[in-house]
Amino acid sequence: MDKTIVNFKAEGQKLTVEKPRDFAIHTVNYIEAHFELGSNWDGFDSVRAIWTNKVDTIATVLTREGVCVVPWEVLKERYPVRVNLVGSIVVDEVLTDRLTTEQIVAFNLPKNALISGTNTASITPSEYEQFVANIREEADRAEQARDDAEAYVDSTKAEMEEYVDTTKASMEDYVDNAKEEAEGYVAEALDTIEKAEIASAKAGYMFFHIDENGHLIYERTPNTQVDFYLLNGDLYVEAIDE
Repeated sequence: MDKTIVNFKAEGQKLTVEKPRDFAIHTVNYIEAHFELGSNWDGFDSVRAIWTNKVDTIATVLTREGVCVVPWEVLKERYPVRVNLVGSIVVDEVLTDRLTTEQIVAFNLPKNALISGTNTASITPSEYEQFVANIREEADRAEQARDDAEAYVDSTKAEMEEYVDTTKASMEDYVDNAKEEAEGYVAEALDTIEKAEIASAKAGYMFFHIDENGHLIYERTPNTQVDFYLLNGDLYVEAIDE
C-alpha cells in the first residue's frame, strides 16, 4: 500500500509544512513524514520528530533520509497534531549539542473526519527500538548493496572472461589464416622463381667482363651459340638461333 506523504522543511529552528492536510482519526501507519533538513542539521547523532496532541506525545526517529511514519497514537483523538524536531549529539553518554525547531501544526483532524471504532494496533516502538531498527535497515541495505556489487563483479568477470576467450579464438583464427595466406604467397613466389630459372635455362644467356688482368672474358650457357666477326675493324658478337 502506498503511503500518503507530508513534506516538511527545517532550516535552523524554523520548521514549515509544505501543504497543510486534514486526515481522519484512527489512521494507522498510513501517513509518512518527509523532512528536508538544512545544513544546520548536519552531524547530529539522531534527529527525532516529536508528535503531540492534547493527550499523547510520541517521538519518532528519522532515518538518514529524513523519513518517519506519523505515530497512530496522536491520530486517535480529534485534536490538531503538532510536531517539532530535536537533533542531538552525545559524546561519552553526555549530551553535548541539541537543536530544536519551533512547534507547528502538522495537520488537523476535523469533526467531520471521525471514524467509529478504536485502534488495536501495536504501540509505536520506543526511540531506542526505532534507532536500532533504522540501523538494522541501513545494515540490510549495505549488505544488499554488497551482494549486488559482488553479483555485478561476478557478472562482469564472466563477461570479460567470455570476451577474452572469444577474442583469443578470433586472434588464433586470424593468425592461422594469415599464416596460411603467407605460406600460399611463399609457395607462389617459389614457383615463380622456379619457372623463371627454367625459362632462363631454356633461353640461355651470355655475358662479357674484364678480369683483373685486363682480359676480356666471355661466358655463356651451353645452349647459347654465338658468332664473332670483324666488320670495318670492329668486333661483333651475334647470337645464333638454333
